[in-house]
Formats: sequence, structure tokens, C-alpha cells
Amino acid sequence: MDFIRPGDELVVVKLDRLGRSTRDVLNLVHELEEKAAALTVIELSFSTKDATGSILVTVLGMVAEMERKFIRERQQTGIEAAKGRGVYTGRKATAPVDKAR
Repeated sequence: MDFIRPGDELVVVKLDRLGRSTRDVLNLVHELEEKAAALTVIELSFSTKDATGSILVTVLGMVAEMERKFIRERQQTGIEAAKGRGVYTGRKATAPVDKAR
């Protein structure tokens, strides 16, 4: 962001690669707007150069964040079920525990 100048364009392949949450993405877009720069997302083919691009950033960012939460919830549910069946024991150690301690 330190190198962005007025008229520049930040190009990303996917919106979810830009930030960890909707707030992160919106903060980056706001910072770009303050610097008179734009964001272009290749995969969905939109840009914040026009009004609809800004709306899409907000909506798609929220959808991506919600999807990540659903994935985490499903993963946690699966882990709990596996633990209940005695199948899940966690990740195998990649280094000797005694040596790591």
C-alpha cells in the first residue's frame, strides 16, 4: 500500500485472497479510494472504478467470510463426532515430543 499512487490499480485474482475478513477488505478498499486508486478482481471481473464494484466488494466479502465460518463449523462438528467415536486422535507429531520440549 505504501507504493500505491493516484491512478494506480491493485489487481487480485480472487477477493478472498485480499483480506481475512470483510472488514479487512473494506479497509483496504477505503485506503485505495483515499489514495485515488482502484481495486480490480480478475476472477469475478469487476473493479471499484465504478459504483457497482464497491457494492460487489462489500457483498462478496461478506459471503466469503460467512462461507469460511460455515466451513470451520462443519470441520469442528466432524472433529467432535470423530472424537466421540474414538477415531480422531489429532495430528501426528512431526518431531519427537521430548526433543521439542
